[in-house]
Amino acid sequence: MKWALPVLALIVALAGPACEDEGARGGFGQQPPPSATPSPAASASPEAEIREVEVAAIPGPAYSPDSLRVRAGETVRILLRNEDDQDHTFVVDELPVLILASAGQTVPVEVAVHPDRRGRMPFYCQIDGHRGQGMEGTLLVSRSG
Repeated sequence: MKWALPVLALIVALAGPACEDEGARGGFGQQPPPSATPSPAASASPEAEIREVEVAAIPGPAYSPDSLRVRAGETVRILLRNEDDQDHTFVVDELPVLILASAGQTVPVEVAVHPDRRGRMPFYCQIDGHRGQGMEGTLLVSRSG
């Protein structure tokens, strides 16, 4: 069963954009509505618009930091850096985000936060028992701009 989690991560990473639901809010690979007009900066260089947010999975188990901030409408690259000797995940149900990192791995996932999303969203590790041991935190989504 040790191979099941890396295979799951690969499936999630590859299926994310393919599993888009036109009416879904947030999530992997979401595109702006057709009425949205891209900013000149976004047209010139889409890569310049992606901000990296790093979170480490550390022994305990815990996250460092345990609080992250993003803006509504922003695309961020979440980097899960696993500094522990066991597998960990980073899950935000409301976006949806699921990242799996094996021991010693750093895994990036790009997430487009829907412009209408705001508020506090819990993130946690879904490995058995980790959330109960305190491996959770808060993603704060603020107004864009």
